[in-house]
Amino acid sequence: MPDSTLQPEVTQLATALVEYADELIINTPVDLEYAQDRRGELAAFISTTKEWFSDPKKKAHDAHKVLCDREKETLAPAQNAMTLIDGAMQAHVVREQRKRVEEARRLEAERQKAEAAALAAQKAEDEALHKDEMDRIIAETETEAADEVLQTAETMQAQKEISNLAPVVAPHAEVSIKPTISWELVDIDKVPRNLLRCEVDRNAVNRLVRAKGMDANIPGIRTKESASIRTRRPRL
Repeated sequence: MPDSTLQPEVTQLATALVEYADELIINTPVDLEYAQDRRGELAAFISTTKEWFSDPKKKAHDAHKVLCDREKETLAPAQNAMTLIDGAMQAHVVREQRKRVEEARRLEAERQKAEAAALAAQKAEDEALHKDEMDRIIAETETEAADEVLQTAETMQAQKEISNLAPVVAPHAEVSIKPTISWELVDIDKVPRNLLRCEVDRNAVNRLVRAKGMDANIPGIRTKESASIRTRRPRL
C-alpha cells in the first residue's frame, strides 16, 4: 500500500466512471474504444483498492485471531467452573431422585407391613371369635346333655319310687303315672318375642309346653319332665 489513504482524485475518477458506465451506449467504433479505455481505468482502480485493503485485512485477521485466542483463554476458567457447577447440580438431582425412590420404597414396605399386621390381627380376632363360638356351642351342648341326664335320672328316680310304693298299694288297685312337663328360664335374651311382654309370658310358655311337651324347643327356656303317681281303688 503506497499511501495510507486512497488519493481523492482516484476515488473521484472511479465515481465518474461509474456514472459513465450507468449511461453508456456504444454506437460507433470510437465509442467502443473509449469504453475499453474506461474499463481499463476501472480495473486499475479495483486493483489499487484491493492492494490498499489487503494489509489492513491481514492485520484485522491476525488481530481477530489474537482476540479469539484471548477470549478463549479468558473464558476457559469460567467455562470450567460452569462445568463443575453443572456436574454438582446434576449429582444433586440424581441424589434427590434416589432419595425419593428410596423413600417411596420405604413407605411401600411400611404399608405392606401394616397391611400384613392388620390381616394378622383380623385373622387372630376371627379365630378368637370362632373359638368363643365353639366354646359356647360346646358349653350349650354339655348343658343340654347334662339336662338330659338329669331328666333321665329324675325319671328313673320316679320309677324307683313307684316300685318302692308298690307293696303298700292296695291289691288290685290301679296305678298310673302321669308325666308333668315344667320349665325354667335360662336366658331371657334368647326367648322369642312372641313369648315376651315386659317379662316372660308364662301363660304363653305354659300353653306351648303343654302342647309340645319335651319337644317344645324354646330358646332361652329349659324344659324338664317329672312324674306324679296316682292310685285309684278298683271298682267292685
